[in-house]
Amino acid sequence: MPFAEALQAEYAWLHRHPELSFEEHAATAHLKAELEALGARILGTGLETGLVAELRGGRPGPTLALRADLDALPIAEDPSHTLRSEAEGRMHACGHDFHAAALLGAAALLAQRKAELAGRVLLVFQPGEESGRGALRVLATGALEGASAIFGLHLLPGLAPGAVGLTEGANFAAIGRFSIELQGRGCHAAQPHAGADCVLAAARLAESLQSVVSRNVDPMHPAVVSITRIQAGNTWNVLPGAALLEGTTRCFSASDDALIARRVQEICQGVAAACGVSARLTWPTRHPATDNAPALIARARAAAGAEGIPCVPAAPTLLGEDFAFYQQKLPGAFLTFGLNSAPLHHPAFAADPAALEPAARLLARLALLPWGAD
Repeated sequence: MPFAEALQAEYAWLHRHPELSFEEHAATAHLKAELEALGARILGTGLETGLVAELRGGRPGPTLALRADLDALPIAEDPSHTLRSEAEGRMHACGHDFHAAALLGAAALLAQRKAELAGRVLLVFQPGEESGRGALRVLATGALEGASAIFGLHLLPGLAPGAVGLTEGANFAAIGRFSIELQGRGCHAAQPHAGADCVLAAARLAESLQSVVSRNVDPMHPAVVSITRIQAGNTWNVLPGAALLEGTTRCFSASDDALIARRVQEICQGVAAACGVSARLTWPTRHPATDNAPALIARARAAAGAEGIPCVPAAPTLLGEDFAFYQQKLPGAFLTFGLNSAPLHHPAFAADPAALEPAARLLARLALLPWGAD
């Protein structure tokens, strides 16, 4: 089967079988079999889902890691799509099926050209990116010890189709996912004086937290605080004794991240005290912004040029990526790949299978390019 068709077949299999974070058992087994058939060695990481495989070159050299993610989202796919998820209520709405297929294609290319490869390549198929914790699980295995650099790639609607987006420094934001549990005293809606109103506290919090960015963060620094969920009560004539708010924070600098977290905490406690309720703030997920090493961005530019793939400057986005955790341990670069599509995390999102071959060739070339020549 021609290389491009084989890649598209792998992508189609992954797209039809989406699995949520840390449930990627079928994808892990499928990729393991495909990688072993290429002669790659599967490392004994102890990961329940996801895997790290190794390809050794024919000459001495450094260790390079290439990373793709595996998990899907709890989103029902647009029924108009020709290639559709076979799992009800789940789909690859963030392109992880494309990323994994492209990395598998890069592995096939590298296996064919092992004599040209200097050092070794670690192929990281990471679970749980959407949870914000998958990269930490991979790092905890120690599989990346000794690696000199790591590259990742992500589809990005709005970027020029077929082009590689390159950004030095931060291109994906530091993110926080927060949860605020309010505890008050329920009562009859006709007798609010007898209770402590969590609905009022939730409404004030949703409004007051908007001042975190507008009145605390430097206006020249991109930042967002968004309340995405409010849950309270179950009937029309009872003031509930509890409420839940969830949301997210986004910014690019560590100092802004710390400032935002502190102000969210202070506002929670202040509003709770003013409303006579208690507030418990937790952060199920927090991770830093990506930090792309200039030398590795230069290497990516050289690799794209060698494959005839156009490069464009890519403006930073307040989307988040746990790839940033790898970059805290070793130099890394997170690249974007443009396409025409509905937005990420949308039921109508669709990758372009025709772009798989150039994406795979780019990832392979990142490993094959002589070190010191970028």
